[in-house]
Amino acid sequence: MLLLAFAGSAFAATSTMPSENLYLAEVTGTSLLPSAINAGDTVSLAVDILNTGINLKVTDLNAWADLGDYFESITGSAQLDSINPGVTSTLILKFKVNDNVQSGFYPVLVRFNYMRDGEQISQKVSVVVPVETGQKSLSIEVNPKSINPGNQSDLNFSITNNGSDSASNVLLSWTEENNLVLPVGSDNRKFVPSLAPGQTVQVSYTVAADPNITTGIYPINASVSYANSSGAQSQESTIGIIVGGTTDFQISVDALSTGQLSFSIANVGSNNASAVVISLPNQPGLTISGSSTVISGNLNKGDYTVANFTATAASSDKNFASSGGFGSRGATRDANYEGTGASVALTEYAVDIYYTDTTGQRQHVQEKVNAPLGSATGAASALASRNSSQQSPIIMIAAAFAVLLVGAAIFNKFKAKKSWKKFVIIMAVGIIVPAVIVLFVPNGFASAALAVAVLVAAIIYLFMGQKK
Repeated sequence: MLLLAFAGSAFAATSTMPSENLYLAEVTGTSLLPSAINAGDTVSLAVDILNTGINLKVTDLNAWADLGDYFESITGSAQLDSINPGVTSTLILKFKVNDNVQSGFYPVLVRFNYMRDGEQISQKVSVVVPVETGQKSLSIEVNPKSINPGNQSDLNFSITNNGSDSASNVLLSWTEENNLVLPVGSDNRKFVPSLAPGQTVQVSYTVAADPNITTGIYPINASVSYANSSGAQSQESTIGIIVGGTTDFQISVDALSTGQLSFSIANVGSNNASAVVISLPNQPGLTISGSSTVISGNLNKGDYTVANFTATAASSDKNFASSGGFGSRGATRDANYEGTGASVALTEYAVDIYYTDTTGQRQHVQEKVNAPLGSATGAASALASRNSSQQSPIIMIAAAFAVLLVGAAIFNKFKAKKSWKKFVIIMAVGIIVPAVIVLFVPNGFASAALAVAVLVAAIIYLFMGQKK
């Protein structure tokens, strides 16, 4: 049976506050995997820490292990960003038992410090690690150390013969006691014909963890049976594997407006992400006039957030008239923006995402996204220019027609005195014919000139070619 002991805890602090415990963090439990520890084993030590406070958070908690001469650090430190009042969080430290350690009980001192209302508090707890036997004839190591829930992963078991005798008919099987981690497409047994002294062989399984599994550390119970010169042998091992870890993100342009880049970031992976920070790094052709960092908090799987930045990219409009689009420094490609037919230069932006994964490790990924160059000076300006170029001939025609019709009416009233019935008929023809011209002549300015010319000809015909 696993033996754990809490030797006394030593604390250091400088002040107290009413209605709150001075020592907000309380170690409520520890556990070791595997449960039966032998020389050469890799051990995972999980420490449960409760925030006993009422209003105050535990923040910036850092923990590390003093391992002494019997153990070798693998992951010797761990961090937790914060623990809310009344919440228990778990940190995990990993170490290896040295090959020459004999059976016995060995202490590991876990130290941690954290911030409590702006002041640093230090605590420690001693955990006794029982080493049951000397080095096993066969040792087993599992890689990778973590898998994602809901996804298929390759789990590799490395079996090493540490003895001086050959092993034959080696049979490996494993289980996870809650059946939340299972092999996919095969059973849980693998056979190795022989294993010479010092030889290592790897057997692989395709496994999957239940999509609804709670992230954390899970024990894999491995059994090995084999034969050597002493006869049939068997041994049991418990190996810790982490379900959880990193996640994946997908990023896209969410909105465009003058002087602003807005990105939508979705957690499309299998794990939650906490303490998410989105940053727009310095990059050629991009000017950031506001903050380059957005703090988004927690982003659970399937959720998304929006990050807004006050930034513009370098652009040039000099090629627009000749090419129908915008010339761009550093642009990667041109595209028809939202089906408008306007050719808009796209450029690739880099966006940094920092987050804490479900194992408590801080992660950094960089995603790339294509967006219209210069935001408002890209897509919006292209559309505005295009619309303006289409509307200019119509405005010109309308203005010219208004001036000509008003002038013709005044001239007729006070000087020419033509029949108003004829005036209306001829002017109607002078308007209808230009309208048809505008519809069927593709060049806007040419159609405008021709339309005005037709109306002028109608006016001349009325006053010079018609009697009263």
